[in-house]
Amino acid sequence: MEDYSLHDLIWERADYNTQYFNDKFVVTGHTPTQLIEENPNPGYIYKNNNHIAIDCGAHFPCGRLAAICLDTLEEYYVQG
Repeated sequence: MEDYSLHDLIWERADYNTQYFNDKFVVTGHTPTQLIEENPNPGYIYKNNNHIAIDCGAHFPCGRLAAICLDTLEEYYVQG
């Protein structure tokens, strides 16, 4: 964590092609999964390189509200 500034952690978007930590998951929102180019399932939770992106674009026409249980990685969705 000490490698990143507060500005980086709050305002910069995650690079989903980079694994930031080997032993931790990075859970992010704010970037709808529909906008992650390498995501094979836009509008659903995206998991790759120890990232979990949970903003499933509820404001988009085919978006949805999502949640994930961090203990089991079980995903939950509500249609928008």
